[in-house]
Amino acid sequence: MKLIIKLLIITAFVVIISWQVLSLAAKPPFNYDKYVEKVERIEAKLTAGNFAEAKVLLLSEEAEDKEKAKVIFNNMIQEYEGIKHNPKYRQKAMEEIASLNYKAGNYKEALIKAEETLKEYPKDQRASTVLALCLRQKANRLEREKKYNLAIAEYEKILEYPIPDGLSAFANYFIGRIYEKKGEMENATIHYREMIEKVPELGWKDRAEERLKKISYEK
Repeated sequence: MKLIIKLLIITAFVVIISWQVLSLAAKPPFNYDKYVEKVERIEAKLTAGNFAEAKVLLLSEEAEDKEKAKVIFNNMIQEYEGIKHNPKYRQKAMEEIASLNYKAGNYKEALIKAEETLKEYPKDQRASTVLALCLRQKANRLEREKKYNLAIAEYEKILEYPIPDGLSAFANYFIGRIYEKKGEMENATIHYREMIEKVPELGWKDRAEERLKKISYEK
């Protein structure tokens, strides 16, 4: 009798395990195609209809049109939020979320999203650009308020990231300009020269050289 009970228990286990294995085998493989379709659909929106429409609406004088534009951008952001958990498209989705938030005028959110992207993908150029533009806005406001040290600190945050040379030149140029306003010509000269040495081929070089000539003339 004990032997029969043991056999029944073993048989039951075998049946349960076999059923689970067969159930798993019957499930279709993970469908990446739907994510590809989503990305393609979003790209179509970005390059064709809605993105262009949103840009035009943002430029309009009508407040209602600007609100429509924000709705379009926010809808596109939600689409990217839906696919960012897929490792294959994560970087693309994250950089687009940051960029679209900036374009929609959600500057605080854009900065947060750009920083999140750069933590995972430190050399992401689009996220670096969004970060630089957001910090430039903050720095510009602080500069208008004559809070020069705080404005410089915002530009220096840009330089903490492994950003492209163009953005480094951009930050150094404006740091130099603020030091000029403060009357700290030596510091201004350091940043202008560093910019010229790092990216001599960019248009920022001409601006920096003009500032250096002005500083030399005034000495």
